[in-house]
Amino acid sequence: MNNFLSRLALPSWVLPGTIEENCAFINKNFYSTVKANGLEERFFLKKTVAKTTFLEIGLLFFSISDALSNNGNGLVPILADMPFTFHAHLPTDLPWNRPEDAAARQSAEVCLALMDAAQYLGTRRAVLHPPAWLAEGLTPGAAPGRPAEDFAARSGREGRARQAGRQLEIFVARWEKAGRDPADILLENIPKAPLWPLREYIERLGCGLCLDLGHALQSLGIGGDAPGQASAGGPGPAITGELAACVPRHFFDAGQLASRPEGNAPGSQACLGSPTCLGSQASAASPEHAASPEYPGLAEYAEWAFKRCGMLHACAVDKDGRHQSLAVLQGDALRFARAFCRRVPPNATLMLELFNWAEIVESLPLLAEWVAPEEAPA
Repeated sequence: MNNFLSRLALPSWVLPGTIEENCAFINKNFYSTVKANGLEERFFLKKTVAKTTFLEIGLLFFSISDALSNNGNGLVPILADMPFTFHAHLPTDLPWNRPEDAAARQSAEVCLALMDAAQYLGTRRAVLHPPAWLAEGLTPGAAPGRPAEDFAARSGREGRARQAGRQLEIFVARWEKAGRDPADILLENIPKAPLWPLREYIERLGCGLCLDLGHALQSLGIGGDAPGQASAGGPGPAITGELAACVPRHFFDAGQLASRPEGNAPGSQACLGSPTCLGSQASAASPEHAASPEYPGLAEYAEWAFKRCGMLHACAVDKDGRHQSLAVLQGDALRFARAFCRRVPPNATLMLELFNWAEIVESLPLLAEWVAPEEAPA
């Protein structure tokens, strides 16, 4: 656990205020919080936690209008004097939420403008959501009858994957033309939008992945009002191949879910070993979600996703997708979260994607414990 701090990242919004105000608050309070809560001794061994230790900050550029405004981006010179490194979370409302080539080019230009603005901080890596319509027919913000909604409805999974792949090619070409490395693009799993159909493009273009625990919990259907409890009967038909990108090979012991039909238990040995890997209920209710060349199985998908993982987003979520402390997780969700974090590569950044300082303090020791290497048996 002695390298936990060197891998940790916090968001640029932990309390209401500008990026400068948030970074100043973190700089003033983080290291004293570590010591005050006994975390230095527990998780950093005998290493002294000093203000010269670099912590990473995720610059949250969620909205194009806010991020590109003179006041909204909050990138002021004093940030360069703080003991932080930085990465960017690119806007979630990019033009490429329209399935058009021109929208991909526009998205790249917006993102490159933000990266240029943050260049003085040494910002290289960026988290990027795939096009929203890649999800199973979902097009957030689009009303029925609009082009994106119509495209998602009529194209099916293969058509969506081809167009999303083409848009990613256009985006990466612009990124490279600007002298940036495609490996610094970390595509994030979003609820019910599988990354597996983009595997060929992601590998050929050389992009990485950001695996989001909260989004994984949403896709699994474990979380919400009763954060630790899966829905009765196991995963429903809305669970897609995205599940596979989030499930470690053996994150449950079958005995831990004895109260549930084993074939329906997400992650049980029977589920992971079956041809569909989604449980009998899901595959029977929706044949589209059965195993196919696009979704060869949970183990293979997970192996690929975690191998390419350059960053973890750690948080719980409520039923509306709002981020919550890791401390709310119970039961199946807690076991899943522990195993998910344990599977993250040892060189990946660990981003506590929580926007409340008290929840960060509460979650910090949990994350440190979950990503620690397992002790060898005596």
